[in-house]
Amino acid sequence: MLILRGTSKIKKFALSCNGLFDESRINAWISTIIRCEVAELILVIEVKEAFKNPLSLFTCESLIKLKLEINSILYLPKSISFPRLRYLELYRVKFRDEYLNEQLFSNCPVLEELILLECTWVNMKSVCISAPALKRLMIDGHYRANGDIIHNCEVKIHAPGLEYLTYKMEIKIKRRFLRLGEDSKI
Repeated sequence: MLILRGTSKIKKFALSCNGLFDESRINAWISTIIRCEVAELILVIEVKEAFKNPLSLFTCESLIKLKLEINSILYLPKSISFPRLRYLELYRVKFRDEYLNEQLFSNCPVLEELILLECTWVNMKSVCISAPALKRLMIDGHYRANGDIIHNCEVKIHAPGLEYLTYKMEIKIKRRFLRLGEDSKI
């Protein structure tokens, strides 16, 4: 029914899937929603194996708010553009590429709030969050029992307008783990 509705605009859409589902059908739904110029999108996709999200999700110019819970590696395209995105929440997402991870955050020029809950950085030495308009940042892996959340990573934050920072992690490293840009207000 969603695919048949045409491309009339959708203000808000939420999709929750768990267990067995047809990945191609889910991706078709997401692609349709993107073509409908969705402003707010909530995706909760519980998988046991990798889920390859449609790459067009990361060039959606209409998105203002995105909540993504996939419990899988986040597949990012080389070209990322969120010109209107103000709120981004990633829950149980697994990052695996330092360069693309940095591109994700730096290509959100009006991003004001970023929430990273129980995310995992796989084999990464640094996590760079560079967002010029960022005001609120939460990184919370406090409740995860998994040992490879962000432990051997240096977190670099370049956000001149940052006003609120919440960082809840168990620290097991000896070197400097959190670096705020010189122009940060915190």
